[in-house]
Amino acid sequence: MTDSNEFQPSQKSLEDIKEIDKTLQELGKWLQRAKFEPGKTEKTENCAENMLAAAKPLLDALGFKGPKRYNVLRIHGPNTTRIRNVDIVPIQVWGLDLMLDGKELKPKTIIHITKGVDIEVAKGSISDLLIIAD
Repeated sequence: MTDSNEFQPSQKSLEDIKEIDKTLQELGKWLQRAKFEPGKTEKTENCAENMLAAAKPLLDALGFKGPKRYNVLRIHGPNTTRIRNVDIVPIQVWGLDLMLDGKELKPKTIIHITKGVDIEVAKGSISDLLIIAD
C-alpha cells in the first residue's frame, strides 16, 4: 500500500521573504502590460516578452541559482491543465483561487511538482503562474 502523501506536491509559504507582497505586486503589474501568445493547450497563454528584469527580484528572493527556464503561464477558466517537473509561484488571480489536484493553491507560496498534477481554474477566473524548470 502506498502512503497517500507520497506523491503530493510540496507547497511552501513565501511569507518569510522580505517584501514578498511588493515583489509579487510589481511582477503582476508588469504582466498586466506584457504581451502574451497562445499556449500549447486551449485557454492558456505564455508571456511573449523577455521578463528577466521583471522576474529577477522574485527569482533572487527564491534563491534560484544556475541556469533555469522560466515563463508565466496565464490560464483562463474553466480549464484544467496538467503540469509536471516544475516549481510554480502563483503571481495573481482574477476570480476564484486555483486548485491543484483538488486542493487550494494558496497565494504567496511556491509549489515543487515532480509528478503530473492538474491545475484547475474556475469558470470566469484567470491566473498567472510563474513556472520555473531546470
